[in-house]
Amino acid sequence: MKDKPKKKHLLLDIYKIKQIAFEKRSTIRRLTREIGVSKSQVEKWLKEGLIKAYTNDIHPELTPTNKLQMIKYNLNALVLDRNTHQIRFSTMHHVVHIDEKWFYMARAMKRYYILPGEEGPHRSCKSKRFIPNVMFMHGCKNRPRRPPRR
Repeated sequence: MKDKPKKKHLLLDIYKIKQIAFEKRSTIRRLTREIGVSKSQVEKWLKEGLIKAYTNDIHPELTPTNKLQMIKYNLNALVLDRNTHQIRFSTMHHVVHIDEKWFYMARAMKRYYILPGEEGPHRSCKSKRFIPNVMFMHGCKNRPRRPPRR
């Protein structure tokens, strides 16, 4: 019986992958198209740890004004309990909460395939609010304010 010929192991060309922009390595299919190998070969490299998946968020750039506004908002939610003399958070029963769903035109989180030791891209913007988006309001929740019991 003849021995079957062994399959050739494709070597990972690190320099070729580094030449590819991060946007073109966001999916396995796109990465395989750019470097010219099969999908199964890229999956083997992932399993062996030669390349790895990396997820990336957009990080908010908080200005000093934004930080001050956040602190003021949180301080306004504090209430002094006169009986126990403790500071607690407000129950917020008198606040109306609007339930809404945002659909972003661009993804806030992206996945890239990178080499071990390679840093993923740093993506930032002034705020997530500056990514084009559409809002869908699908409900309103509130709790009526009742007079305190005497």
